Amino acid sequence: MGGAFDKTPAPTYFIEFDKAGHFAWTDVNPTYQTSIAYYSVAFLDRYLKDDKTADLSRRRPDFTELRKK
Repeated sequence: MGGAFDKTPAPTYFIEFDKAGHFAWTDVNPTYQTSIAYYSVAFLDRYLKDDKTADLSRRRPDFTELRKK
């Protein structure tokens, strides 16, 4: 512990995708694009639109860890 997630004030979400590399969010490897888009839109809906129904705790099958504070 003690990394950027631990030092960032809430609301903070950390999602680690199974076997994803540094460029997983790009068009180089589209494997994770659906999940990355899901969590990104859900976060923006929740904290910019104040949409309390946005589900950020949904566990998608392609990640290994989800932490939030």
